[in-house]
Amino acid sequence: MATSPRQTERESSETTQEATRKVADQAAQTTRVTTEATQRTARAGAEALQEYANSASETWRTGSETASRIAQRSMDELSRIFGLSGDATRHAVEQSSNGAQFSWKARA
Repeated sequence: MATSPRQTERESSETTQEATRKVADQAAQTTRVTTEATQRTARAGAEALQEYANSASETWRTGSETASRIAQRSMDELSRIFGLSGDATRHAVEQSSNGAQFSWKARA
């Protein structure tokens, strides 16, 4: 049995529409997968950055505390060596520091 040109055209159109739907479905699936992967990567990057910031903050805090303890020990040691009170030691350190700054500025 022979098919009419209209029937052939209709079947061709249906086949084209079905192929187009399949391609669109595949493109949508690819977009979803890519979007999900991008979101996971962004979350992982944000988490890593947050961990780095926390680590840097902790390192800074620990370093500051250590420097403070060292400075306090130095002040205590100077007090002991020179037999000075806390205020007198601070004054002596400031004078020494000012002298070092003056010497440094004089060289510059």
